[in-house]
Amino acid sequence: MNDLAELVRECLERNVRLTPVNGDQLTIDAPRGAVTTELLESLTRHKATILVQLRNCQASTPTISSDSHVVWQKALDLVENDPLFTPRMMQALRTADVKWEKSLDKTSN
Repeated sequence: MNDLAELVRECLERNVRLTPVNGDQLTIDAPRGAVTTELLESLTRHKATILVQLRNCQASTPTISSDSHVVWQKALDLVENDPLFTPRMMQALRTADVKWEKSLDKTSN
């Protein structure tokens, strides 16, 4: 994987979560078997850019509520026009949001 957008898509599809830690470290949280050798090599190759992007997202995400669904909505709005998030990726995120909202409705009844 040479393209950063492709790498982000791959991480989303495999449920791989990336978190910047202590300056130049990147924590990878993923289900067993989700991180292949190729994916790990790509993450290593793009680590610096990923860290910058993640920090930019953290810095520009306001803390508006402790309600996780509201925070999720704001995060989706922030990345809507980011070139790293293709229309297909945004559609997948919006679909997940609808499923989440439906599950919240079921648990509140």
